Amino acid sequence: MIETIIKNNYSQELSGSNVSHNKLLKESLEALAIFSLEDRSIFGFEFRDDGFFTQSQLAEFNLSEKIRSLKLVNQIHQNHVFLSLKFEDLIQDLNSSSGLNSQIRNQILKYGLKPSETYLQINSFSLDENFHSFVTAVDFLKELGFKIIMKGFGKESVNLELLGALKPDIIKIDLSEILDEESTDTKTVLAYLKDFSLSNGSSLFFSGIHSASSLSLAIDFGSLYLQGSLFGGQISIQSQSFLDIFTFGEKIDSYHKEKRKKISKEISFESELLKKLEDFIFVTKDLGDRIILDAQSIFKISNVIQRIYITDWIGTQVSAYYERVGDFGFKEDKSSLGKNWAYLPFFYKHVKKSFREPEKWQISDPYFDQNLKQYIVVFSKIIEKEYSIFLDMAFDLEK
Repeated sequence: MIETIIKNNYSQELSGSNVSHNKLLKESLEALAIFSLEDRSIFGFEFRDDGFFTQSQLAEFNLSEKIRSLKLVNQIHQNHVFLSLKFEDLIQDLNSSSGLNSQIRNQILKYGLKPSETYLQINSFSLDENFHSFVTAVDFLKELGFKIIMKGFGKESVNLELLGALKPDIIKIDLSEILDEESTDTKTVLAYLKDFSLSNGSSLFFSGIHSASSLSLAIDFGSLYLQGSLFGGQISIQSQSFLDIFTFGEKIDSYHKEKRKKISKEISFESELLKKLEDFIFVTKDLGDRIILDAQSIFKISNVIQRIYITDWIGTQVSAYYERVGDFGFKEDKSSLGKNWAYLPFFYKHVKKSFREPEKWQISDPYFDQNLKQYIVVFSKIIEKEYSIFLDMAFDLEK
């Protein structure tokens, strides 16, 4: 039924045109759908050709085949349109515009689109001497009602200084341009972009989603908009139906199902260790400029305990690192004695939780430890003399 309505509307739109109907269906009515996680709908369509605003096209009065399809999409679905814009065209538009008389705005209106429903991604820019001109040009487009997309990771991504200056509506991350999605470095950058977007008022848009693992990565790191071959990739307008939304929703349901399984495993892992830790009495002893403890007995509590260390109440390490070696041994590393860890986020997260529930163990989220080459969950607790003990536990995500 929906396909019939779309085809009928499409035929009416093209009435009087001498352009081949089949050619239009094949070439013009294809775009990359962008899904919204918020309401499980198709939020918009992306056309990756960055030639919409070249000077030759700005001079044309007849709508191109692609623009006819853009107009039709907007009329039927009320979707947003995502277009690429060359840096050179952006600067040229700024230099030639006066008031609301912007060539880009005029062209969008001629296409039958609204600036408020149009997202512009600026590509191929060089900021050697154009930083201020670029910021001014983007601000001008925002004043005209356009939404702005900037890439935060991948080819042609901008630096954080520019992201902060522009405050784009959307920060785009193309996973197809990332060499290793699972690397610690990648996840560190994604975590930073997630925090940055929240504080900057931007939404995250992950494209290049090709598998369940890349979908999980995108949602875990705060993506609101999603796009990729996992949801069907390039889609013709006439194929839009409830089936497309159903496919997307099915993948999201699978993500939540797996996420709940993971959380259940984490809780089971934590509960088992807590039972053992709560029965253990930690005794410390002052030895000159450091604190010692019976590390051997602590390692015997569980073979998942990998490291042990103690800090004082302001975050200064007052014990050696005790690190497991094999099943039964451990080594003692004194190189970090006297170093202060209060500048790292984990320490005052531990302090806050400990102030709230001083008698309980505090448990971190799993993170990948680059040195140990495995996922770690940190158990921490205030013990005697206001010392805090930290236990790094190996957590196997696959079990």
